Amino acid sequence: MTNDTHHVPLLGPALILQAVVALVGAVVITFTSDHSPLVGLVVFAGVSFLLAAGQLMTAVSVAAWPRARVALAIQVVSSIAAAGIAAAFLGGDRTTLTLCVSIWAGVVALTSGLAAWSITDRAVSRDFFILAGLAGLLALVEAALPLSDVYAVGFLGAYFAVFGVFSIIAGVGMSSFSRRPNRTEEKK
Repeated sequence: MTNDTHHVPLLGPALILQAVVALVGAVVITFTSDHSPLVGLVVFAGVSFLLAAGQLMTAVSVAAWPRARVALAIQVVSSIAAAGIAAAFLGGDRTTLTLCVSIWAGVVALTSGLAAWSITDRAVSRDFFILAGLAGLLALVEAALPLSDVYAVGFLGAYFAVFGVFSIIAGVGMSSFSRRPNRTEEKK
């Protein structure tokens, strides 16, 4: 494993794009007084659909690791499917919301973990493992804890906020790494 990120110049902007979408979802949930399943499903449908664009950009940017690209492509499909399911069941109750969110988060955790495992760059791999852990935690909390409507929607908003902040930090870090010359280039 190395710490050479010069071959992933689009990964930083892709993570920042995902972060902006997630932070918008977090702000909407935070400043909406109604934390009903309807609000949760609407925000989740919008955010997961828009996250798919950033996830697709991420999948394209990890071309150096074909297994990671496949895992992230599966993540794109699952986000679009989850958005469609959430939009189709907007009248659903808390169970609909928690099932939709926890299954999506489980798939995101699994695919991010597989991507992290197959990426040979330590910095990129570490960031994907952290993203996998965050999504796995959301899946467990939404699926395993007996939640009220307020907590179910609130935990979704909290996940979006933490994911967004971490993704901005990781994206900015990867963008600055990709602008730095390699050690071999510095010696020339």
